[in-house]
Amino acid sequence: MKKAYVCSSLRPEVYERVTYLLSLFPEMTFLRPHATQLEDKAKWINQDVEWINEADELWVVGEYGRDCSWEIGFAMGINKPVVVIVDPSNAQLILNDWMMWYGRPRVILISQEEP
Repeated sequence: MKKAYVCSSLRPEVYERVTYLLSLFPEMTFLRPHATQLEDKAKWINQDVEWINEADELWVVGEYGRDCSWEIGFAMGINKPVVVIVDPSNAQLILNDWMMWYGRPRVILISQEEP
């Protein structure tokens, strides 16, 4: 089964939306940061790096921020394909972020709102 590291905001309302979007892809295994951050930031970052290395792809899902930019750049630097899930919750953000299009990520469009 293909594995993807999930890059998105960890805010509760975004985490919930991303959980729903990921459920649309039952053929995938997702490596995903926990909704609650660990106190030890170095341990957290090391876990993210380990998962990105383990993943076949990096998926950008829902809203994202600076930390996701680092994860995307790291994944691209080690030649991991980047997949961008564009849905009504993040379409404006992604379409206006010109840096998201470097390297021609694969884009999956989801037109529906909530389930």
